[in-house]
Amino acid sequence: MSQPCNARRALRIMVLAASLALLPTARAADLLIPWPPGGETDKLIRPIAPFLARHLGKPVSPVNLPGGFGITGLEAAAKGAADGSSFVALHDYAFSVLASGKTNEDPTRDLSAVCGIVEVPSILATNRKALAGRSPEAFLKSRRAFSAAWTIGPTSTNFMMLALVEKAARVRLEFKGYRSKEAAISALNDGEVDLAEVGPIEAGSQGSENIVMLGVASTQRDAGLPQLPTLKELGFDVDYRIVRGLAVPKATPATTQAELERACRAAAADPALDAELARLGARARFTGATDLASLFAARRRLYGSGLGPQR
Repeated sequence: MSQPCNARRALRIMVLAASLALLPTARAADLLIPWPPGGETDKLIRPIAPFLARHLGKPVSPVNLPGGFGITGLEAAAKGAADGSSFVALHDYAFSVLASGKTNEDPTRDLSAVCGIVEVPSILATNRKALAGRSPEAFLKSRRAFSAAWTIGPTSTNFMMLALVEKAARVRLEFKGYRSKEAAISALNDGEVDLAEVGPIEAGSQGSENIVMLGVASTQRDAGLPQLPTLKELGFDVDYRIVRGLAVPKATPATTQAELERACRAAAADPALDAELARLGARARFTGATDLASLFAARRRLYGSGLGPQR
């Protein structure tokens, strides 16, 4: 091979190497989950990682950072690098624990909401003994006081839904606390209490044969439970969606946030993700950054209003 040919080949290799050096690297991202492995949030958030990775074009690794009712993960996320290398799972727990005084970490101040991707229907339920064959409307209007089960703790979102029902229905709820959601559901099934907040999986699980779903706390019927009316249809204006979304440090560039929001939209539209979440009683639902920020701001006000478990 002649020297000119070798020179041209060497030049092409140099140009290619220089071009590759200018390309962005597919740096892995961490999906921070502020709860232990096997918990409800972990089970619902972990499945979205491979779908986000597909649409971001880089690996996404779930990383559990439990501690302090979600505070440890929140603080780590707020102090993390603002370069898209990590994002944190966020929902109502953050505002409940802020209102409880357990932390000063304010997600609306220190984090930017990017997208909502997982929703779980919040359903008001009773049991066959309490219902006694009446319609949901007649049952909820039959008394001025009901007993209600909730999960003890500053991050109990099921308390908030019940508190909103109490306000809308103008009844008094006598709250009975249980150490776990499973214990609260068991108490409802056994007739120890009249009301509780449940999800689709819990209402249909083994040992819940006496549970009766009354209505979903949403502005529209759930696609997976089309026969179940909304609480508004029953005469009680309660809208309480549990939206699990993603957030990044405030200083994260707008282009990086937009890229993650786009990936969320694409992942939520994937039927495979919706099917996987449906097995957990959840739904793949996209909420854009602007709407999610508005929802979280409203949640901050709601939990600070005195209706939450710290009341």
